[in-house]
Amino acid sequence: MIIRHPVIIFINISAVFLLTITSAIAYEIEFPPKGGLNVKLFGKVTESYNNNITFASEGEDKIEGLLTTTELGLGIQYSGKRRVIGLDGRANWQIPTKVLDVENSSENLTFTYQEGLSEFDGITLSDTYSHSQVPESFDEEFGRSGGRFDSYNNTFNINYRREISKDLSTDAIYSYGLNWFSREKSENSRQHNLNLGVNYSYSAATKFLMSYSLANSLYNDRSNISINSITASVQQYITKSLSISGRFGVDRSSQGDNRTTREDYGVSLANVIDIDQKTTVNISILKGIEIKSEEGDIFDSWRFEGSLHRDFMEDLRGSLSGFYGEGTFDLTGITDRLLGASAQLNYTFWENKKGANIGVGLGYTFSKLDSTDKTRAYDRGSLNLGVTAGF
Repeated sequence: MIIRHPVIIFINISAVFLLTITSAIAYEIEFPPKGGLNVKLFGKVTESYNNNITFASEGEDKIEGLLTTTELGLGIQYSGKRRVIGLDGRANWQIPTKVLDVENSSENLTFTYQEGLSEFDGITLSDTYSHSQVPESFDEEFGRSGGRFDSYNNTFNINYRREISKDLSTDAIYSYGLNWFSREKSENSRQHNLNLGVNYSYSAATKFLMSYSLANSLYNDRSNISINSITASVQQYITKSLSISGRFGVDRSSQGDNRTTREDYGVSLANVIDIDQKTTVNISILKGIEIKSEEGDIFDSWRFEGSLHRDFMEDLRGSLSGFYGEGTFDLTGITDRLLGASAQLNYTFWENKKGANIGVGLGYTFSKLDSTDKTRAYDRGSLNLGVTAGF
């Protein structure tokens, strides 16, 4: 059994005078694998102060106060000869006080079942439930209005894969999802997704993919949104660690009486550029359309994403990331522009062989959403300094 007891203290000061003070006590217990079974437990208690708890948009009243949050996690995995079964979940609860009664909770639970049907084919079943109230990444922020509201999703997936030869394989994926929200102007929906793909490895350095996908969302008000897509992709390894990917496709969307055909394309330096074994870089530019369930609309957008991770020395690590995207909703004509950037520096100044460690971290995060609908716009920025200890 391994027990770790990290203590985390953060002080966040933003460019707009956002102040966040966080202290946390976390426990992680990992049981030794036995008979193919592996179990992990996790727990954390966090104290924080924030002057914009409700993620308010421009012009709205901001709520500030001291928050106490508890987090519990469980991970179970069983691995057999041809079978893998997993259950992974985490839950955060906000403990209300008499002075400040603001709910802030999130949960995530995923069940996975993988079965090798034969030497050449296999099937994967999974079901994921999630609930959150604020976006947790730049991708989640993009195309989302400001404010705090409950967002729920439950998605079931089934994936069948067939190895036809050493170089050729096929995939058939179907998913069924349910989406519901606490906002009055958001309609609950259910979504069907189908994806058929053919993968071909021309060589160890060159891979091709042809795919067809269908996304169909049905809303409680009887409206319907569908997108049919045909896409061709190629991935080329320039070196063992550097690869570039490109895709081009055509999307046919249907929303009420509106039917539109648009191009879908993207270029990315896929996965990792490995420079001197200490630096990794990821860069991508993507253009396409997607269904935004909370808005009940199609979002036509392009985005740039980039990140850099550097190990300056064995105990000192840093990272930079940037995001910029522009998109327009088909029905409302609202255009959003999101700019985001973050930087993080971590130093571990003591660590023993059993995993106990003490370290410090310094980070900065900024994001700004501009919109033709001013009620959607907001900005946020924070500087954080943390000290960690794990046992």
